[in-house]
Amino acid sequence: MLPPPNQEVAPITDTYRHNKSPPTPILDSTQCPTPVFSPPMLVTSASRSL
Repeated sequence: MLPPPNQEVAPITDTYRHNKSPPTPILDSTQCPTPVFSPPMLVTSASRSL
């Protein structure tokens, strides 16, 4: 009964890697639950400021 748990871990890692390709967001993920939303938010903020 080892294949079931192994298979579950494989897809999870793949999803995380696909969601956060760069290594920077991965580190932020520990502090923020949605690091992917941080960049777009900052860009919108800068655009509005300008």
